[in-house]
Amino acid sequence: MAKLDLNANDFQNIQPAAPEILPVGEYTMQIIKSERRDTKSGSGWYLQLEFDVLSGPCAPGRKFWDRLNLKNTNEQAQSIAQRQFHAIYTALGMALPPSDSEQLHFKPLRVVIKHKENKQGGLEAQAKYLPAEGSVTQGAAAAPQAPVNATGGAPKPWERHKK
Repeated sequence: MAKLDLNANDFQNIQPAAPEILPVGEYTMQIIKSERRDTKSGSGWYLQLEFDVLSGPCAPGRKFWDRLNLKNTNEQAQSIAQRQFHAIYTALGMALPPSDSEQLHFKPLRVVIKHKENKQGGLEAQAKYLPAEGSVTQGAAAAPQAPVNATGGAPKPWERHKK
């Protein structure tokens, strides 16, 4: 036990720090914790994932969390979560969804973070999951080649995203 000789007045006007969202960028992360939780309504469940940042625009060791509504009465929420979950397990080299979420733990994957405005007007991080650089999975799932433009050279940056 330590006796604290503190003045209560020193703590009067302290405002809690607003939680910082992960900066936009590309990261290497690993899932370190996963938990299946029931929704508030009790009509479904979600998978809560905790990631540890291994490299990227912020310091290693920083945390990132994602929630996947894998069983939800809202079909759109469930569909989005299923696509995200598919992206995660395929990025980790799995052909089928794992039977236990612990099979996802401590395997590196790339996570591209973008920010979007939420319903309350604040920013939230949105993640896109990809195989880690140089992983066996990345070589196995060959990326489609960028189309060549009419002049025969590589496409211009603004041409790459046309459908």
